[in-house]
Amino acid sequence: MATSFGRKRIAEWIGTRIRQLDIDDELSLKTVQFGSLEEFPAVKTLSDHVPAVFVRIERMSPTRLETANGKTYFDEYQGRAVLVTAIPDSATSDPEAKRDDVERIADVVRENFDGTGLSLGSTQQQVFAFVTGIEYYPPEDGAVKASGARLMAGAVTFTVRVQSTLL
Repeated sequence: MATSFGRKRIAEWIGTRIRQLDIDDELSLKTVQFGSLEEFPAVKTLSDHVPAVFVRIERMSPTRLETANGKTYFDEYQGRAVLVTAIPDSATSDPEAKRDDVERIADVVRENFDGTGLSLGSTQQQVFAFVTGIEYYPPEDGAVKASGARLMAGAVTFTVRVQSTLL
């Protein structure tokens, strides 16, 4: 059933996609973590772990059953990926490169919108993921700047819909 698909599995898929698309090398990522920035255990030493991506997945609604055939279940999750990077010493404000970097994180979802590679053995699944927003100045941006470190953040929000049909 779709409920066993789970938040962690979706976050792991995002992490795998980051590696498959070489975004981890392209952005020189040191950290890709499941959970929000606030849950990061080393938040006081965050600058030692950036560039970093934090992926939080929340269930949006309870599993719903398709009444037409009685065998199709739908689950929907809301995701948020926050990219935290250092502000270059030469920059007086957030560099334009921040926008490009946040767009690359959005590409993780865009380039795999049909959820290829996500499956469970006893069910036939279709997984749809799509970007719902890109935030160049999210609340996390203010939080990392308030820490006193020369850091900046951008965020990508997305929805993942899992349709599971029992075989």
